[in-house]
Amino acid sequence: MPVGTYRSRIRTQGVCGPSAFATSPQEVVSSCGSCTIDSVPDVTVAVDETASVFATVSTGGGGTVGQVEFSSNNTSVAIMTPSDPFIDPDNITGMGVAQGTIRGVSVGNTNVNVVATLTDGITTCNSSSLVNPNNGDVTVTPPNPWWQTIGGDILSAAEITSKIPSTCASSPVCEEFLNRELTDNPSLFPGVTTYYSILVPYFRSGDLTRDANESWLTNTLSSFSSTLRYDYSYFFDKIPAAVTPLSVAGPISGTLSGATPDANGYEWYTNSGGLTINNLTINAGQRVVLFVDGNLTLAGDIDFANEATSFFMTAVDGAMDVANPAANPPTQTLNGLFVANQFNASAGSSQLVVNGSVASWGGVTLNRDIATRNATEPAELFNFRPDYVLRCPQELLKRGGLWREISP
Repeated sequence: MPVGTYRSRIRTQGVCGPSAFATSPQEVVSSCGSCTIDSVPDVTVAVDETASVFATVSTGGGGTVGQVEFSSNNTSVAIMTPSDPFIDPDNITGMGVAQGTIRGVSVGNTNVNVVATLTDGITTCNSSSLVNPNNGDVTVTPPNPWWQTIGGDILSAAEITSKIPSTCASSPVCEEFLNRELTDNPSLFPGVTTYYSILVPYFRSGDLTRDANESWLTNTLSSFSSTLRYDYSYFFDKIPAAVTPLSVAGPISGTLSGATPDANGYEWYTNSGGLTINNLTINAGQRVVLFVDGNLTLAGDIDFANEATSFFMTAVDGAMDVANPAANPPTQTLNGLFVANQFNASAGSSQLVVNGSVASWGGVTLNRDIATRNATEPAELFNFRPDYVLRCPQELLKRGGLWREISP
């Protein structure tokens, strides 16, 4: 429609044709703009996470888009943030892209509706006629994985993050705390959490501990020191002089035997070059100390035949890679004390439960994802067992000095 002066009674929204005009009164029409929502790509987002939603908008007839409104058709599944509907104030002539942000609320599917309005405040277009995969479908998946400890201290030479989901905080069967009390007894205390970073620890929908008065959080940014490392070398140098460890090769499956127990009943083993343990059962009363000069792969469980008398400790001069078992059992369990330069839990769908303690001097990488169970269970759970520590050979324990004030 050419620019000019026209006599009209009604001008319909974006429609310029003879039926839209009458002979009076007069209306000055500078242009007759139109718009089209060309595409709204589908989005997948996890519960509690956010994702960008884009809408490609085209205009015609010299029209200019003044705003684009995004809204979720089911806010119980996903919701626009920081508000729903969310309005993106745009100035689009020709073709442009508007953007909003959507957050997953619960597992399911919904759709984002997009409405663009021209600067005349009347002419609009929407995304209702679009088809998959560019019609704004939103798929919300289970929460992302997170980790948790029970009792014991947490020490990190970097930041600490565990994105405890809102589904845990709202569930009566989930404890939404990074550090739970030992044996989940509220009368006991959780451990102390220490970090070394300018970034404050982040727990999303959870808290550090159940009791705010016991949220012992320490930043060692100005005082952290790694001069003394309780690593492979430290413990290897403390092997008793009377002991000659038995060298073993892998892979190991079932039980470990062959070393002559020392005077206190401990069996000492070494490996050079790297070792794989497919699965291992420590017999009742058996006490095993294993040193690996290389990388150690744990591809299954480390079980104790008798939780009260069995003992296992390994110190690794390399990486400790915890591989997800090939059979994908619901849970992979490691019992014992584990020391390494790097601790890696590989990707997989088996929840990793460590009963004992883990010391990793080069970092910890956690990659388990237990899918729908993420809603109420941690993908990795570290359960401190002080009774395991007390079974450690005396030669490997740190001996403190005795301070006493005496007369000069």
